[in-house]
Amino acid sequence: MENIFMFCKDVINNGKNKGQLNTCKKRWKFYSRSLLFFPYTKKYLNFLKNHKYLKKAIYNYPILLSKLHRPYLIINNPIKSKMNNIIDNYLFIDKFFPKHIKESLYRTGEFQLGNIIGKNDNEFTIILNLYPVFDKEGELNIKLLDDKKNEISTVTFSFVKINEDYAIIIGGLQGPKDLDKEYVKECSKNLYGLFPKKIIIESLYFLEKALDYSLDKFAVGNHSHIYTALRYKSNRTILADYDSFWESFGAIKTENNLWKFPKTLEKKSLEDIPSKKRSQFLKKQTLLNNLENKILMKF
Repeated sequence: MENIFMFCKDVINNGKNKGQLNTCKKRWKFYSRSLLFFPYTKKYLNFLKNHKYLKKAIYNYPILLSKLHRPYLIINNPIKSKMNNIIDNYLFIDKFFPKHIKESLYRTGEFQLGNIIGKNDNEFTIILNLYPVFDKEGELNIKLLDDKKNEISTVTFSFVKINEDYAIIIGGLQGPKDLDKEYVKECSKNLYGLFPKKIIIESLYFLEKALDYSLDKFAVGNHSHIYTALRYKSNRTILADYDSFWESFGAIKTENNLWKFPKTLEKKSLEDIPSKKRSQFLKKQTLLNNLENKILMKF
């Protein structure tokens, strides 16, 4: 117990960046909540303290220390479930990710999955991030960046255990923060009409294939996102229609207001496409096929 306390104290005193407990009020909240949920706090902090990479990374990502005390992944997620969700994600990475990718994620926070070239020769990059900005929505991001490193679209998710088997839960989906809609439309045109958010969901499926592990995939909806909780009603608004978007991928709404994705995404056949649109359809498919191959080669 003393070792855990000293670990916490050291991170609190020396941790920098998002989540640092740099005021008396923040520290008081952390310690009081840690005592309130002591059995879970002890197990969680012991995991962080003994993890090969996280015990060092936490100093640059101190939000990890107090994640149990915040809303996480799904609305009304109980603390025991939050603890298991977070630990499960890192155990999955440790067990199933290749060493070179795992080390890049833990040490730098990112790994480039692949890139695609648009019709105007603009390069778009697909990045897998650990230690995400949207830390309440999961432990990992897949981002689509343009050639100026603007974030065009981001999906945030975690690998979690459901009924003793691993699954993916998507906790959030974001568009660009500081770019107007016209710019995103231009990006889509440059990608032969592919929507940026579709590309990152496709990339998530490609990642699953690269890991050679069949995973059920779920996503929060309009009534299960963490920011639909009462505590956020006054200062947070969910702008996206998650339900309609997930439905467009063939996802089915479950009893607990999550959306379950199909094992594979439906692909239209060339015969179903009007003749005047077939050329662009083939270019879309070529772009996605090339991206899939690049991601598979990284593993």
